[in-house]
Amino acid sequence: MKNFNNDDKENELIHALKKITDQMKQDPRFGEGRDTFTSVAQARRRASALGCEGTHTVRGPDRNFYMPCSSHAIYLRVTGKEKQNELDELEFKQLSAKIKETLRNKMKEHNEKHGDKTGKRVNMRMLEAVFRRGVGAYRTNPESVRRNVMGPDQWAIARVNAFLYAVRTGRYRSGRFDRDLLPNGHPLKSSKDKKDLVY
Repeated sequence: MKNFNNDDKENELIHALKKITDQMKQDPRFGEGRDTFTSVAQARRRASALGCEGTHTVRGPDRNFYMPCSSHAIYLRVTGKEKQNELDELEFKQLSAKIKETLRNKMKEHNEKHGDKTGKRVNMRMLEAVFRRGVGAYRTNPESVRRNVMGPDQWAIARVNAFLYAVRTGRYRSGRFDRDLLPNGHPLKSSKDKKDLVY
């Protein structure tokens, strides 16, 4: 059994902090890291320097952090990162083979159990659209992302699961979203495009 002295504990703590910092830098919810603060006052000062108002909260692995501007979308627009997001958008429109296989399996399983009922049959177009909106929500609305979510794919698959639950049961667990994508004949189907979109 190894005995730890103060230097070992300090090195272990430094390593743990570096790991968390590296994770934050790779997570698109945290911007580039330099605009993520532990206090609202720091984020407000940075907002003033950027020329925007207010702050928004981003959930980190262990605590909340604060970023400048009243929303993440405004922050991206002010800092010029919106163009990079457009490039990312093009990239994620081409879903990976693994994601397509996952969605195809979910569609097949759902349709085998519920597809013969009116308004319950789903197709790949629906599930891919729900998935893309989930990735978009992860990137543009980081305040809504739970701490335990490790990436946009996980968040988007959870949205697909919630959508399939609504198709199956005729009700949402929380909040109504993607109603325009529900199958024809579904009681919750909405023809309104923009008003029902929740990102």
